[in-house]
Amino acid sequence: IIECSLSYAFHAFRPRLTLESGSEIWSFSKWIVILHILNYVTLRFDRILIGGLVPAARLGQYTMGVEVSQMATTELIAPISRAIVPGLAKLQSDAKRLRAAFLKTVGATTIVAFPAAVGLALVAPEVVPLFLGDQWIEAIAIVQIASIHLMMGTLGSAGTNLFLVAGDLSKLITLSAIRAVTFLLLFFPMFEWGGIQGVLYFKVVLATAMSFAVLATVSRIHVIPVRQIIGQIWRPMAGSAAMAACVVLMSASVPDAPMLALMYKTIIGGLIYTITVSTLWWLFGRSDGIESEVQNLILTKLGRSD
Repeated sequence: IIECSLSYAFHAFRPRLTLESGSEIWSFSKWIVILHILNYVTLRFDRILIGGLVPAARLGQYTMGVEVSQMATTELIAPISRAIVPGLAKLQSDAKRLRAAFLKTVGATTIVAFPAAVGLALVAPEVVPLFLGDQWIEAIAIVQIASIHLMMGTLGSAGTNLFLVAGDLSKLITLSAIRAVTFLLLFFPMFEWGGIQGVLYFKVVLATAMSFAVLATVSRIHVIPVRQIIGQIWRPMAGSAAMAACVVLMSASVPDAPMLALMYKTIIGGLIYTITVSTLWWLFGRSDGIESEVQNLILTKLGRSD
């Protein structure tokens, strides 16, 4: 109530019910509706299909595993997208600044999503029994694979946002339709091949293909060199791989107590990731990206403290 009241105090605009701009709004909104339906088919419809193929308990494990995996990516990336989209919209008339903002968005998304998803996959054996209970042990593998699926999906989120702010949804809808049709055609063969985990592996492949297709389309339309996009992605990828390798190799020294093991993996993994990404950024020219933004922020804070 207070926020609503303040909005009237700070801005002169007064909303009223009218259909004056209805056709204009619907001309864009209808494509958003179609896009959401296509995304639902790929991201959510599998639960309905799986529900007719497995017992209720197994469906519950699948649903819970997917929901838990979303904590590592979707819940972290959504606030970033909400903050970045208005900025991209304001830069549409300045192609050079728009390209720079897009690249930084790719960097910000991957530098958060990659370690979060890989990290959750690594600590799933501790997180699931600790926070869900031993009855959900069989959901561990689902959490691990679903985390990677969502990670690969967020890789193309910056490109999706760019299409949205530009109002050019035709290519995005085409790619989403191809993904949805492919998913429906191959869902049952993938289930026969590997059960629930086979479906999840299939979704990882689809998400990866979709993300790279979106980024390639953005690169072509907005004349952004592919090497610049890769330059924002490869360090988080390398850092996440180093983190995973170190945690797996040091698994013999992980404490037996689940809470201690969770803390151990989190601290070691976080340190390895941060050191790897920072070192690679420093060694390869300290390019303008999210790392430089973080460095400037830290230097600014230190300067103020002095």
